[in-house]
Amino acid sequence: MQKVFIFLLFIVGIGLLFSQQIEGYFYQQEQANLLQEWEQLDLVETEEVSKEVLPVATVQDKRVVLEIPKIDLKMPVLEGSTKENLRKSITTIKKEQQVGEGNYAIAGHRSFTYGKHFNRLPELEVGDEVKVIYQQKEYVYRIKSKELVLPTDVQVIEDKESKKEVTLVTCHPMKNPTHRLIIQGELIENKEKTS
Repeated sequence: MQKVFIFLLFIVGIGLLFSQQIEGYFYQQEQANLLQEWEQLDLVETEEVSKEVLPVATVQDKRVVLEIPKIDLKMPVLEGSTKENLRKSITTIKKEQQVGEGNYAIAGHRSFTYGKHFNRLPELEVGDEVKVIYQQKEYVYRIKSKELVLPTDVQVIEDKESKKEVTLVTCHPMKNPTHRLIIQGELIENKEKTS
């Protein structure tokens, strides 16, 4: 009986020791599956959609992917910064925002608890490129600023006159965050997606 108890304690100890790695693995798998599903979805043919059922855009029309080659990041951008969406991926911050128009603001966690979506964001520098892919178009932004602000400084996500920008927002520092890391880029190119 004592050997069984010691064995169970050993198994529980191993589980606790590797729990963050196991959880991280499952988050990565969930994110990879979500991205793969989004990339495999075919656009719904107009004739197949009943105008009475879906008079406006279909769900597939909202698919947005953020790609940052420098930090090997490619993730779907979910609509709305809900707790569940932020657990799964990165999200839009403002309602009704449009890619390539105004200030397209995206939030993501960078922590051990909720996934590592924006963990490498601090590696970006002014001049690096960020791509937002939407409706078979690639919107390329060049980073123009990188700064830390207080969580109450929400003006960083507001639209600025006729500027077309992207703003990436995450917590800083990773443990016990007191500020937000803000990375802003301006639209430099809008082209048809080649692959």
